[in-house]
Amino acid sequence: LRDFLVAGEVKTEKGEVKVSQRLSLNLCPRVDRRIVIDGDLREWEGRPFIELKDATYLAPPDALSHNLWTGPADLSVRVYLGWDDQHFYFAAHVRDDVAINEAEKETIWSGDSIQIAFDPNNDAVSAVPGYGAEDKEFSFGYSHKLNAPAIYRHWPLPPAEPKAELAIKREGDYTAYELALPFKQLSPLKPEAGKVFGFSFVVLDRDQGRKVDYWLGLTPGICGGKDPAAFRKFVLVQEQEK
Repeated sequence: LRDFLVAGEVKTEKGEVKVSQRLSLNLCPRVDRRIVIDGDLREWEGRPFIELKDATYLAPPDALSHNLWTGPADLSVRVYLGWDDQHFYFAAHVRDDVAINEAEKETIWSGDSIQIAFDPNNDAVSAVPGYGAEDKEFSFGYSHKLNAPAIYRHWPLPPAEPKAELAIKREGDYTAYELALPFKQLSPLKPEAGKVFGFSFVVLDRDQGRKVDYWLGLTPGICGGKDPAAFRKFVLVQEQEK
């Protein structure tokens, strides 16, 4: 996370007004070589990550009081992001004591899975809920019904299975997710340093019953109501900070 100071002057017939605002942006550093999508996350070692492991990121609000989520061993995640000239990369190391997903690809979100969403133009307005025409939302997980990883794009309409590379591996209580999304799937977002976009993700957990019990989310705006204005602001940068 880095703070940027944006300053300028507004000139009108009645005079000049100086304005400034401090913006906090998450950095999405370029990768130095193409990531192999195989579910082996050793390539990501040493790179910055986002970690969700406490109730700050938990929803719905009563998930903790009802003991649906009992701590990091029940569900926690470390997420890595990157990009190159062709792809946006997402990798996640999820700790989850019970793995359940019996859905088809169209409803892969109904079991243990991950959802990611983009505001490519960074133009969402807080007073206008719902996705815009150019926003994107994807869900992916390992379907025990299909016996394979599955990914689906839910927005924009019509929904469809996107062209993407996805690998998911589970060992013990840990599941590794690795995804390469072509930038063509994220248009108008382009693979250029300095591009700012809204982004968020949620990790959904189904421990019992027929539906997801709760989730950990970087921000609101995906589950519980679509609101891309709530997403974090990210910027594509050339290199990771030392």
